[in-house]
Amino acid sequence: MIILWNKPDGIRVPIDGKQRITAIRRFYEGDLALPSLPAIPRELWNKKYTLLDGDQEKGFSQLSTAEKEVFEDFELSMVQYENIDESVAMDIFVRLQGGKSLTKTEVRAALGGELCDFVTSLTSNPDIDADEDDIEEVPSRHAFFSSLSRNIRNIRKAHRNICDILLHEYLYPNQDKHWSSLESMYREKAHTITEREMSGFRASLGRFQRSAQLRIG
Repeated sequence: MIILWNKPDGIRVPIDGKQRITAIRRFYEGDLALPSLPAIPRELWNKKYTLLDGDQEKGFSQLSTAEKEVFEDFELSMVQYENIDESVAMDIFVRLQGGKSLTKTEVRAALGGELCDFVTSLTSNPDIDADEDDIEEVPSRHAFFSSLSRNIRNIRKAHRNICDILLHEYLYPNQDKHWSSLESMYREKAHTITEREMSGFRASLGRFQRSAQLRIG
């Protein structure tokens, strides 16, 4: 089952089932192999999906009648919530997780918004094109986090956790950095972080990096 929240702006946000959607997309794009499970024919284990020349144009028509029926008869269970606000969507998410406290990653994914995108842009490692090469102006991955990569395992998770703490200190100086405080920051700033705050934090990361390098050197 996939559960969606249809936001007022028309964007559908997966409350539950995001990993299933992502897995389907990655398989279709040829990035994910079929697992070795009893329900899957052995000859397909660890195989990846690839479109051959002409497949995109021919599409569904080249399947046999039996193969077409498999697709046509499959029903995807989906629930879509409308006319609810962000807090209600979060409550639904918590209940679906069995009442467990949310991790930082789950809160980021559930809230989304400009703050989540900002942290991701600083700490992820997307493909960089020519327009994004100048990390001082428009960083696709800040040099501060690049310098940490040599010494930290599980890089993406560690970098985002570090970024959360440093960003909280920048936005709320000298306050405790408990997880509840970081969660509050994500709830408060999910859609209200300003360009000035983002530019200021980038600059503070640069100063922190230069200071750390001087002291270590």
